[in-house]
Amino acid sequence: MKSLNYHQVGKMVATPQERSPFGVRDRCLMEIFYLTGLRVYEMSMLDVGHVARRTDEIRELLDMQAVICKYSRGRVIPITAQLREVLIELLVFNKRRGFSTEQNAPLFQNRYHCRLNVRAIQRLIKQYREEADMDIAVTPHTFRHSFAAELLRNTGNSHTLKILLGHADLKTTDAIYSHAYPEDLKKAMETIT
Repeated sequence: MKSLNYHQVGKMVATPQERSPFGVRDRCLMEIFYLTGLRVYEMSMLDVGHVARRTDEIRELLDMQAVICKYSRGRVIPITAQLREVLIELLVFNKRRGFSTEQNAPLFQNRYHCRLNVRAIQRLIKQYREEADMDIAVTPHTFRHSFAAELLRNTGNSHTLKILLGHADLKTTDAIYSHAYPEDLKKAMETIT
């Protein structure tokens, strides 16, 4: 399992140029991946109504309905203050670009006002990985692993992580995420005197 550390996430998120036509959208996309741990299909299926009641009223919870989740396993993800700011920025961007901000409109749209599909999102992440000259492969799923690794490192609570990721079995979560990371191993080694 590959994940990005905080600095690598920052490098990826800083890559889209704010002045490019879709720089803000693409930066928000990566930030939302990192702040939610969503799968790429789940991200592509998000509508404005999943995150906001109106353009200026962000919901408290992201209700991931079973119909858009893997194995039809829905879940609810709290919208943190940081995530709220990113969502507001994205909705303002959509409105300024002339994209629909109606409840059933796609949250991530292309220049034709259509939903960004999974393949388009994967290509965007690959493009920004190359521009950022990252020395590891970065995919949308890498952001999911990065979210999970950071959450587990900060809380140590694999049960909460299981729920947020939409895993059916705690064994799956533990098998994937409960291991030492290189920086943790280094810290442990430095304690030896």
